[in-house]
Amino acid sequence: MSYELGALIEPLSVAYNAVIRAKPYLGQPVVIAGAGPIGLSMALCARAAGCHPIGITDLEENRLQQARELGFERILHIDTSWDRLETADKVREMMGPDSMPSIVFECTGAASSIYSACYVSTVCPHEGG
Repeated sequence: MSYELGALIEPLSVAYNAVIRAKPYLGQPVVIAGAGPIGLSMALCARAAGCHPIGITDLEENRLQQARELGFERILHIDTSWDRLETADKVREMMGPDSMPSIVFECTGAASSIYSACYVSTVCPHEGG
């Protein structure tokens, strides 16, 4: 086994375990915060589980480009000037009105991303919360 292939085992196992524990249903909309190795592995596992649509967010355009190359179309480049409510609104806009995500896989570990992920899946737009 090459070192490159071996390095992918940990991110893929984390993603696989998260999808198994979340038990998404076929056609369930999900958001993945972070397009690093774990986030992209998560996107692939979610797609294999039948999730649709899958939205992916990240701060870095080069990581989002990798997501596009893997066939993911709902992509959002996060602006650090947005607060958690603005970020949640932008994510909902990216997903579309009929695709409110009930699962958000947070793959960054950043506090701001964790907070935004909570608002994406639980707070209705403009209701405060």
